[in-house]
Amino acid sequence: MPPGRRGYSPPLLEDSRSSAPQRAAGEGRGRWLLTREGAGNFLLVGIMIAILWGGIWWHLGQLHRDATAGAVRDSGNLARAAAESIDQTITNVDDTLRFMRAVYASDPQHFDIGAWASLANRRHNVSLEFVTINRDGLLTASSLGPVGTPPADFSGQPFFQAQRSGSDDKLFISQPIRGQASGRWTVLFTRRIATADGWFSGVIAASADASWLTRLHQTLEIGHGSLMLTGTDGVVRALSIGGTSAFGPGVGRNIAQSPILRAVVHASEGHVIWTSPVDQTRQIVSFRRLDQYPMIVAVGLNEAEVLAPYHQDVRQYEIFGLCLTALIFLAGGLLVSNTRRLLLSRQLLRNTMNAVSQGIIMVDRRGRIPVINRRAGELLRLPAQVTRRDPVIENIVAWRTSAEQPSKGIIRQPTGKDDLILEVRTHALPDGGTVRTYADITEREKAAAAIDHLAHHDGLTGLANRRLLIERLHTATRSTPNEDAACAMLCIDLDGFARVNDLHGHVFGDEVLRQAARRIAGLAGAADTAARLEGDTFCILQADARQPAAAASMAARVMAALRQPYRVVGQDVLLSASIGIALFPSDGASADQLLTNADTALYDAKAAGRDMCRLYDQKMDIRTTQRRLLEQDLRDAVEGQELKVCYQPIFDSMTCRAVAFEALVRWEHPTRGVVPPDVFILIAEESGLIVPLGQWVMERAAEDASGWPEPLRVSVNLSPKQFLMADLSLQILSALERAGLPPHRLSVEITEGVLIDNRERARTIVQALKQHGVQISLDDFGTGYSGLSYLRQYPLDTIKIDKSFIRSLADDDGAQAIVQTILTLARRLGLKVIAEGVETEAQLEWLRAAGCGQVQGFLLGTPLLPEEIAPFLALAETTRESRRQSADA
Repeated sequence: MPPGRRGYSPPLLEDSRSSAPQRAAGEGRGRWLLTREGAGNFLLVGIMIAILWGGIWWHLGQLHRDATAGAVRDSGNLARAAAESIDQTITNVDDTLRFMRAVYASDPQHFDIGAWASLANRRHNVSLEFVTINRDGLLTASSLGPVGTPPADFSGQPFFQAQRSGSDDKLFISQPIRGQASGRWTVLFTRRIATADGWFSGVIAASADASWLTRLHQTLEIGHGSLMLTGTDGVVRALSIGGTSAFGPGVGRNIAQSPILRAVVHASEGHVIWTSPVDQTRQIVSFRRLDQYPMIVAVGLNEAEVLAPYHQDVRQYEIFGLCLTALIFLAGGLLVSNTRRLLLSRQLLRNTMNAVSQGIIMVDRRGRIPVINRRAGELLRLPAQVTRRDPVIENIVAWRTSAEQPSKGIIRQPTGKDDLILEVRTHALPDGGTVRTYADITEREKAAAAIDHLAHHDGLTGLANRRLLIERLHTATRSTPNEDAACAMLCIDLDGFARVNDLHGHVFGDEVLRQAARRIAGLAGAADTAARLEGDTFCILQADARQPAAAASMAARVMAALRQPYRVVGQDVLLSASIGIALFPSDGASADQLLTNADTALYDAKAAGRDMCRLYDQKMDIRTTQRRLLEQDLRDAVEGQELKVCYQPIFDSMTCRAVAFEALVRWEHPTRGVVPPDVFILIAEESGLIVPLGQWVMERAAEDASGWPEPLRVSVNLSPKQFLMADLSLQILSALERAGLPPHRLSVEITEGVLIDNRERARTIVQALKQHGVQISLDDFGTGYSGLSYLRQYPLDTIKIDKSFIRSLADDDGAQAIVQTILTLARRLGLKVIAEGVETEAQLEWLRAAGCGQVQGFLLGTPLLPEEIAPFLALAETTRESRRQSADA
């Protein structure tokens, strides 16, 4: 429509003409508008109800899928845990069989199967029955008592046939056997006994109650679900349902045609949904095939229990949907009846706007300007030809289009020296015209901007502060709620900055922070926000949808920039940075959650060793919480001396006589069970608990070793943090004196990391201990940095070859060459050598032939409690005496 014509709406001003029906239109026009609006409202009500129920049905479907997926995930986790436990259980039984077989093979005539069975059962807290059978299938010995006459004949049993006909040495796990008298199911574990030249000479077997294999069920939260152990032949070895073992209908059943066995053919782990043939319940079953044995572990969750919360939600959502539908109908009726009232309210709102300002422009409904004061012309910088007699709004629009950019009532007017800031207010007149007022608020805005800058920026670095970062983070999370990863939060922390303040002072540290801030700001993009939260912690809010690649690239550039030297008053300082990254919306739907998760990722990066970048993972929250709780429990356990010290024997490789015991700390948590040493030792080192824990272990080891016969020694590991103690050597010697243990019977084990981090201090402590007769052993030799130099620089007595080399002796020529080189070097330097991790006869024989003096490993001895050492030594002496008498005879 041409300018100046009726109905023209100038772009400079708001359209303030009335949109309400004109009086001349009469009541008929009003009824037509109401009818159209009413139809639209009815359509709106229908759409809302459709959306409501569609959303409810979709959400319920999602809940069902989530419940099923959660059950699959939970059963999968439980199956993996159960598989690991059962695999370890079978491995323990197998290790016991092989150990007893070795002892039996060394001296069959004096082999006391009852004593060895009692020791094995006490150690593993089980009740196993052991027997030996000769090459003809006749029972020769039993842990239950004397062999009857005639002896039992097992030559026709499947396990005996399998071991006699088999050419390789494998563990045979029998199908379940039901006792005729007791009615109990048992499973046999057998190993082949061979002569020195490899001929079959019999079988050694262990009998276990089938329910013992599924005892883990008591600790699994699976309700009325099941835990099943079956062979790849389809025969069920053990089954536990609802916390109790199912004997009659379950154990011994052949499920070769079941979905589980069919699925195992294609995958070693997975899940199926089946109806249990034992209790006829539908179950969501996750299975896992054991790596070392032809066994399958399956954990099933009762589908009815899994979906019970879902069915309850269905009823609640149906009630909610019906109530909300009634409310929508009620609201729709009120909306239709009040349509006219709403239209009139809009008109009244426009007519009640007030305008008070210095510059005034009035525009009538035709687009002409009957009133424009001088101040308006000055503020708008209007030339005379624009403000001529009877001007129209189109002329002002044409003049102002390139300069005026309204934003929330603010116009910025360029003047050549400074920008003029105008506040614009518009008033709508009853006849359809408008009044617009202009006020010069330049100074007020500048003052407000200065205050705003101080309120939103860090005074030291000039970066955005926490308040501005949170505001922009809120804006980012509200403006892109449906994008996959519209932005990223990078939390940056300078590693070791506290040391800079301690060494050089806070003025020096402030300059380092300013330099770091400039580097971070230089890397942030135009749409990004670089901020300083507190201390040496910075953040970058990255507005880039190409996540997580963009965040990872940014983190790499920031870490590289912050590694560059910081030069302050002629001194260079080197620092690194750790970075945690959280993505929106995948890692947090709100600003607070995103910032918290980025901080959690930063904590994980620093805990992993610093100078690292970590992307947030939900598991970090679990790990952080669990680690914090476990740290507190460990602190209580250390203070209450609730941990245990076990001792693993070290043997002379030729005589197999125990020459020393290594002290190993163990922690059995009252609710978590046995906590692995590599878990709580790491927590102790990070939290500083390793110092009191190490002192306590030294005290206990010295006290226990004082009761051992000469010349047995005790070996104790020392952590790197203990070397930071000023009186370490005094504490060790005091512990020996209190226990009455001569210093020459103590060997302290240190790692190359101790020697690297504390060279001078380590040399002083080692020399002080050596002067009093304490022996020094270098642990994990060969895995460090430059181990050969330490053999020359420090007065060592023993080096321990790391088990990673021993494990590969059988099939790795490189490992053999390394071990042979270490042995040769040790002989030339007069050092003793201990080989760790000896687990097979082949490894032991190789080490003997190579001249390794001492060995340690599960093949010859597992860790013992203090009260088990005396029986162990007595049994070993009895065995050696029996061998000596047999040799003399």
